[in-house]
Amino acid sequence: MARAIALTLACVFAAASAHAADAAKAQGHFDKALNHYREGDFESSLSFLSKALAEDKLALEVYALRALVRERTGDSLGLNADVAQALRMQPSRRPLSLVLRGQARRLAGDLESARKDFELAIETDKEFADAYFARGALARREGDAKKALAEWVQALKLDPNLYIARHDLAWALYELGYPDRAVKQLTKALRGNP
Repeated sequence: MARAIALTLACVFAAASAHAADAAKAQGHFDKALNHYREGDFESSLSFLSKALAEDKLALEVYALRALVRERTGDSLGLNADVAQALRMQPSRRPLSLVLRGQARRLAGDLESARKDFELAIETDKEFADAYFARGALARREGDAKKALAEWVQALKLDPNLYIARHDLAWALYELGYPDRAVKQLTKALRGNP
């Protein structure tokens, strides 16, 4: 009997170790995907997200980020599937997890819940640029270009290398009638992210 218990425990520990290794590998792929997304390199981001999902299919962050990439690339069918999958999962209390769930909620049209997630992320980490970027996306969705502009400016103060925020800031400036300022922002984005 003791031998059977020892064998069972050995199998459980081996399975747990394998899962931990897969999760670590998935996290590495996710981190690369997130960096590519922030740089506006959506093709590379999708590639790393696929690798992350091959390792660990239980990550809200992966599905939510892939939905954001698909939003940018116009893949509405894939976007809807990823949003649905992301919203079935519980986020951690980490700001990134909250922001990504909020982005999934924004994409699903649940704007009030998205706002709550972004606010909670900012309460958790007032210097988390992605949360301000996400609030800007929400403001834009609600038709408030000036508020979106302010949020993206704040995101860029916190992280000047958040090129996707610089891109969206440029479009907001253009829409508000400031084409010269928009060109300046796009030029900065291209210089820093060739």
